[in-house]
Amino acid sequence: AVVSTQSTGAKKYQQPLPSLFIVVHAIERVPFVYNLLKTLSEMRYDRSKIEVLIYCTHKQHELRSFYHPYFKQISFMDKVFVDEEHDVRHHFLRLFAESEAERFVYLDTTVHITSHTIPDLLSLELPLIAPLLRRQDVTAWSNFWASFTPVTWNYLRSSDYANILTRTIRGVFPVSCVRNIYLINRSLALSLLEWEAYDRAHLQPEISMCKTLYERSVPVFLSNEQDWGRLKNSSEIPDLLLWRNRTQDWESKYLAKIPRAEDFADTGCSNVFLAKGVLTPEFGQDMVHALLEMGEYYESEPSHHIRPSYDITKTPYNQTLVEVVLHLTGHLISDIFPGFTPKHQLYDIRISKVEGDKLTRKNQLKKGHSAAYQVILPLNDAYTTPEDETLGYRFPRQNCTVTGSEPGDILLYPGMVTHRVDVHSPTVGVLYYLGASFDSKQA
Repeated sequence: AVVSTQSTGAKKYQQPLPSLFIVVHAIERVPFVYNLLKTLSEMRYDRSKIEVLIYCTHKQHELRSFYHPYFKQISFMDKVFVDEEHDVRHHFLRLFAESEAERFVYLDTTVHITSHTIPDLLSLELPLIAPLLRRQDVTAWSNFWASFTPVTWNYLRSSDYANILTRTIRGVFPVSCVRNIYLINRSLALSLLEWEAYDRAHLQPEISMCKTLYERSVPVFLSNEQDWGRLKNSSEIPDLLLWRNRTQDWESKYLAKIPRAEDFADTGCSNVFLAKGVLTPEFGQDMVHALLEMGEYYESEPSHHIRPSYDITKTPYNQTLVEVVLHLTGHLISDIFPGFTPKHQLYDIRISKVEGDKLTRKNQLKKGHSAAYQVILPLNDAYTTPEDETLGYRFPRQNCTVTGSEPGDILLYPGMVTHRVDVHSPTVGVLYYLGASFDSKQA
């Protein structure tokens, strides 16, 4: 039962593109799920034709917090099935049958695709089509089988598997099975529901589906015509900690731009500069979420107001946050503050929590290092009421206050010897901000 693999020469789809019912299945914890959801929201498509269901077998807070106003509908479901791997697939098809959508799109969160993957595959107008995806760290691991054993329906490596995988030959090919992501037209999806295609409990759900299709002579197609994306490995490591290992994904999620010296605008306070929109709101959201797992402590030192803080130096986030802040600011210091160049030596990094009727004085400079430069990154949007318009980061020796800062901005200023900072509490709620002090030396 070896399936032949020859290009179909499939035709291009005629506009308008069909309405979609997209299922995002969070089977396991994988990094940068947000990037997948963001890609779906950026598709070249009439978003009023897209319904999205996010099914959370494995809970990740970025799944629940994701929202995009341009989808026709986005809904969430938590795990509700005992036989998760089989019953839930039938439930997806039942929900699709109840909708008016014309195409069923299934993808799990190990998938990383481009914004054109789904529209371009739909243009092939095939009953069932999947893109070729492979893991980057395992040479031959992919989302398709080119062949199988005839009785037990186990994986069998075919002679042309490697050529399809490496795209030595390119086209749209009939294959034995696909998983992780596939697109099905309405007629075939309803037939799969009628056939109870996922019911073979001794097989994995997609293998059961493919066996059902094979027995009914319904072809399964795979396209490797383009680089459609890749498969990701599962990981329990928070996205914020993957700065070095997954730099491209990290920057896609958290970095809006690499600031230049001219991006740091004069705030009206002497030698205090503000760069807008350097990091994305997701950076602050994920950092605040991480704080829930950290121990809060109260710091009281001479010339300090008592305030709750989170000492980042004692957490796994220390190295990542130090490297990120230096990456965004270190190379600019000699341009912004002429005569000084950074040693790239950290003296202090912490996240402070500001609430209640008081000021928080930020004296982070350690004794004997008067040339340190300091950075503040607001993590949440706390100044939200009309009464908060004049609140913010006050520099009493300069007799001025920096207002209007938002999550993702970077506030840059010299050390405490010349620039003490008082941070105002918001009228309502809590302000979180990350502060770091770095040494500088005279050039």
